[in-house]
Amino acid sequence: MTGYEVDADEQAAYEYQRWVTSYVWHTDQLPLLIETTSTLALPSIGVSRGGSAFDRPQVTGGGYYDSVPIRDGGATTDSRELWALMWRYLEQVHSHLPAAPTVDRDVPQDTGTARRAAYTVTAWLAENVEAISDLHDVAPVEDDLFALIRRLRGRYATAGTARRARPRTCTTCSEAAVIVDWIDGANGSPRPVQVGLCRSCGETFTEDINHANGSL
Repeated sequence: MTGYEVDADEQAAYEYQRWVTSYVWHTDQLPLLIETTSTLALPSIGVSRGGSAFDRPQVTGGGYYDSVPIRDGGATTDSRELWALMWRYLEQVHSHLPAAPTVDRDVPQDTGTARRAAYTVTAWLAENVEAISDLHDVAPVEDDLFALIRRLRGRYATAGTARRARPRTCTTCSEAAVIVDWIDGANGSPRPVQVGLCRSCGETFTEDINHANGSL
């Protein structure tokens, strides 16, 4: 305990800034995740009968992989689920803010098209975060979308992490080297938690409104 009590106005200001930081971080991950899952997803190749050739076991004609079903590790499902939630969220935002961008209901087959659409969405959402903060009825879908983003970020770690915020100063080594990420809250809470790692000294940090040593 620091002995310092936070008043209601300070708490409200903190919560708003915390939400903005979380919002921008989550939406910034959309282009990378959409590109990664779309790239890994198997294309739908038509055949004369029976739908896609990838929907059934493939016969290679010899060798170890004979008749082994080809799978993409779930990327196709992840890509569609992420796009569908983004579409649903944008539809709700658009109903309040008509200038909000919209996207096709189905994820584009072309990865470049999907990526460009995601960048357009991300840029608009970040620029209009203040107006979006008043749209309380979109929060349930927003929570679902952000939870999926965190889950897919862990699943596709090689996609990297988009970061627009500069590293914070480490209270241990005084270097501006602390990168901040958001992880799932405890006990299934939809409220994510900030965690930090100093790339200079390796110190780890957790979120705390009082900003005590060892906390964000």
